Amino acid sequence: MAAASSTVAPAPVPLRIVVVGDGGVGKSSLTMAILQRPFSDEYDPTVEDAYSTALNVDGVDYLVELIDTAGQEEYRYALDQTAQTGDGFILAYSIDSADSFELLPDFLHVLRKAKSPHDNPSAVLSPENAPAAPFLVLGNKCDKPPAERVVTAQEGLAFARQAGGLFFETSAKSRVNVEPAFHALVRATAQAKRGGEGRRGTGAAGLLGTLSPRSSAVGGVRYGQDEKKAGSGPGFPRAPTRPRDPSLAMDRRRSLSVGGLGRDPSTLHDDRSKGCGCTVS
Repeated sequence: MAAASSTVAPAPVPLRIVVVGDGGVGKSSLTMAILQRPFSDEYDPTVEDAYSTALNVDGVDYLVELIDTAGQEEYRYALDQTAQTGDGFILAYSIDSADSFELLPDFLHVLRKAKSPHDNPSAVLSPENAPAAPFLVLGNKCDKPPAERVVTAQEGLAFARQAGGLFFETSAKSRVNVEPAFHALVRATAQAKRGGEGRRGTGAAGLLGTLSPRSSAVGGVRYGQDEKKAGSGPGFPRAPTRPRDPSLAMDRRRSLSVGGLGRDPSTLHDDRSKGCGCTVS
């Protein structure tokens, strides 16, 4: 009699995700939301904390180590070393803080230098100068009243597109978009680790599908249009500082970074529904 065959489940895929951003943008709250732990309104500055969580995305088991880094400038000395071992990154800002948004290029530059120490990238915002790992730009606190918003969804999207990353707006407090945003980064990071298509494991690993042109209900960006119209603006220099490598090319017109936009913020505080972001129809 033949022995019954047994199937051994594959081991979870290990990933290391590093969360960076200015102090007070909600990095720790986002981390707690990912871990499905209670939200706290108390602000306790982080030096560096590490957490581990198991999750299943698209039928694949992952064991994710989350590194919540310091936002305060005096504690950022450790970021370079931490970033070297990161497989993917979350760059968080707060939609009610222009300063936190304007610091994102600085964080990207630090990550790029950490992941490619022999490269010598510049601070010019372009996929060629992005970190050699997938990254997700998160506009947090989108539960804030519209009057408190100072960074539009279009500005966040344009930044992510220019830099070559994914983009979502989230609310750690209301748990809006946190799971789909994190799952999108997990997919991109796993694809990069296994050597899938994309910029050799860079932010273009989020290039998972083709989007048809769509319009934002709050205006300003027509998704799927030419990148010169959607991703230009003051403060974001575009010229690459070194010759283009074809393997690093990214068609930002097809980026799934638009997938994180939720609904029109003008209806955010309507008692009939909850959510945040802007409508993508």
